[in-house]
Amino acid sequence: MGTTLSYTSSKAAEQASGSSFTAAGAKAFTPPSSHKWFKCAVFNKGTSGANLYILWNDDPDSPAVDPTNGNWDVELAPGKMVTSPDGIQVTNVGIYADAAATYGDDFVVRGWSDGTNE
Repeated sequence: MGTTLSYTSSKAAEQASGSSFTAAGAKAFTPPSSHKWFKCAVFNKGTSGANLYILWNDDPDSPAVDPTNGNWDVELAPGKMVTSPDGIQVTNVGIYADAAATYGDDFVVRGWSDGTNE
Protein backbone atom coordinates (compact mmCIF):
# COMPACT_ATOMS: atom_id res chain seq x y z
CA MET A 1 0.00 0.00 0.00
CA GLY A 2 1.45 3.41 -0.94
CA THR A 3 1.83 6.38 1.33
CA THR A 4 -0.44 9.37 0.77
CA LEU A 5 1.38 12.67 1.04
CA SER A 6 -0.76 15.62 2.05
CA TYR A 7 -0.88 18.90 3.96
CA THR A 8 -4.01 19.87 5.87
CA SER A 9 -5.30 23.44 5.79
CA SER A 10 -8.62 25.23 5.94
CA LYS A 11 -7.71 26.82 2.59
CA ALA A 12 -7.93 25.03 -0.75
CA ALA A 13 -4.71 23.71 -2.24
CA GLU A 14 -3.57 25.06 -5.61
CA GLN A 15 -1.23 23.48 -8.11
CA ALA A 16 1.67 25.61 -9.30
CA SER A 17 2.19 26.65 -12.89
CA GLY A 18 5.22 24.93 -14.35
CA SER A 19 6.40 22.36 -16.84
CA SER A 20 8.19 19.03 -17.11
CA PHE A 21 11.95 18.49 -17.33
CA THR A 22 13.12 16.78 -20.51
CA ALA A 23 16.68 16.69 -19.15
CA ALA A 24 18.59 17.96 -16.11
CA GLY A 25 18.09 21.67 -15.48
CA ALA A 26 16.35 24.40 -13.46
CA LYS A 27 12.83 25.82 -13.72
CA ALA A 28 10.57 28.06 -11.63
CA PHE A 29 7.12 27.05 -10.44
CA THR A 30 4.71 29.81 -9.43
CA PRO A 31 1.32 30.12 -7.71
CA PRO A 32 -1.65 30.85 -9.96
CA SER A 33 -2.84 34.46 -10.21
CA SER A 34 0.54 35.83 -9.02
CA HIS A 35 -0.36 35.64 -5.35
CA LYS A 36 1.73 34.24 -2.50
CA TRP A 37 1.37 30.99 -0.58
CA PHE A 38 1.60 30.78 3.20
CA LYS A 39 2.61 27.11 2.83
CA CYS A 40 3.97 25.16 -0.12
CA ALA A 41 4.79 21.47 -0.63
CA VAL A 42 6.83 19.68 -3.26
CA PHE A 43 6.10 15.97 -3.74
CA ASN A 44 8.59 13.75 -5.60
CA LYS A 45 6.96 10.44 -6.51
CA GLY A 46 8.90 7.29 -5.64
CA THR A 47 9.10 6.19 -9.26
CA SER A 48 10.30 9.56 -10.62
CA GLY A 49 13.97 8.63 -11.01
CA ALA A 50 15.11 12.25 -10.47
CA ASN A 51 16.48 14.01 -7.42
CA LEU A 52 15.02 17.50 -7.05
CA TYR A 53 16.83 20.47 -5.54
CA ILE A 54 14.49 23.10 -4.11
CA LEU A 55 15.14 26.85 -3.64
CA TRP A 56 12.26 28.77 -2.03
CA ASN A 57 11.58 32.17 -3.66
CA ASP A 58 14.08 31.71 -6.46
CA ASP A 59 14.19 34.15 -9.40
CA PRO A 60 11.11 33.22 -11.49
CA ASP A 61 12.61 34.57 -14.72
CA SER A 62 16.05 33.01 -14.38
CA PRO A 63 16.08 30.26 -11.73
CA ALA A 64 19.40 30.17 -9.89
CA VAL A 65 18.87 26.88 -8.04
CA ASP A 66 22.02 24.83 -8.70
CA PRO A 67 23.31 21.78 -6.82
CA THR A 68 26.84 22.21 -8.21
CA ASN A 69 27.41 25.44 -6.28
CA GLY A 70 25.28 24.76 -3.20
CA ASN A 71 22.53 27.22 -4.16
CA TRP A 72 19.57 25.18 -2.90
CA ASP A 73 17.56 24.83 0.32
CA VAL A 74 16.48 21.17 0.22
CA GLU A 75 17.46 18.04 -1.71
CA LEU A 76 14.42 15.88 -2.42
CA ALA A 77 14.97 12.22 -3.31
CA PRO A 78 12.28 10.16 -5.07
CA GLY A 79 9.48 9.17 -2.68
CA LYS A 80 9.95 12.23 -0.46
CA MET A 81 8.13 15.50 0.12
CA VAL A 82 9.06 18.82 1.68
CA THR A 83 7.07 21.82 2.89
CA SER A 84 8.22 25.42 2.94
CA PRO A 85 9.51 26.78 6.26
CA ASP A 86 6.99 28.39 8.58
CA GLY A 87 6.89 32.17 8.53
CA ILE A 88 7.75 32.81 4.88
CA GLN A 89 5.49 33.67 1.99
CA VAL A 90 6.32 31.66 -1.11
CA THR A 91 6.16 33.58 -4.38
CA ASN A 92 7.78 30.80 -6.43
CA VAL A 93 9.80 27.62 -6.12
CA GLY A 94 13.00 27.05 -8.06
CA ILE A 95 13.55 23.37 -8.83
CA TYR A 96 16.59 21.71 -10.35
CA ALA A 97 15.98 18.14 -11.54
CA ASP A 98 19.06 15.99 -12.09
CA ALA A 99 17.21 13.93 -14.76
CA ALA A 100 14.07 14.08 -16.87
CA ALA A 101 10.89 14.33 -14.76
CA THR A 102 7.26 14.82 -15.79
CA TYR A 103 5.29 17.46 -13.90
CA GLY A 104 2.11 15.94 -12.53
CA ASP A 105 3.31 12.33 -12.92
CA ASP A 106 6.78 12.34 -11.30
CA PHE A 107 6.52 15.42 -9.10
CA VAL A 108 4.09 18.19 -8.18
CA VAL A 109 4.20 21.59 -6.47
CA ARG A 110 1.15 22.61 -4.43
CA GLY A 111 0.49 25.58 -2.20
CA TRP A 112 -2.06 27.13 0.11
CA SER A 113 -3.12 30.75 -0.06
CA ASP A 114 -5.84 33.04 1.13
CA GLY A 115 -6.14 34.23 -2.49
CA THR A 116 -4.68 37.69 -1.99
CA ASN A 117 -1.46 39.33 -3.14
CA GLU A 118 -0.35 40.13 0.41
